[in-house]
Amino acid sequence: MRDALSLLDQLIAFGGGSVAEAEARAMLGTVARDHVVQLAERLAAGESPELLRFARSLEQWAPDYAQLLDELAALLTRVALKQVVGEAYEGDELYAPELIARLAGEL
Repeated sequence: MRDALSLLDQLIAFGGGSVAEAEARAMLGTVARDHVVQLAERLAAGESPELLRFARSLEQWAPDYAQLLDELAALLTRVALKQVVGEAYEGDELYAPELIARLAGEL
């Protein structure tokens, strides 16, 4: 709990007195889930130049690339499960079932 309060104090100072998701992500080096989805969509579309451009644009948030790759792997694991088990895949709360189904059809 003490670590959480310390982190909250840091976020308040970093955000100039307020706490917002964008500032928290910038401070922690995390990337928004929609960016992970955009990477997967560009990968599925075979848009190599656009995929590379988008990946480079993520540098502005100074992301933790290990975490970014973990999140991308988690998304692609769900897609692979959907491809293998089809309608039996129930999904979870992290990604919309429609997104998983669409990516499963495209990859």
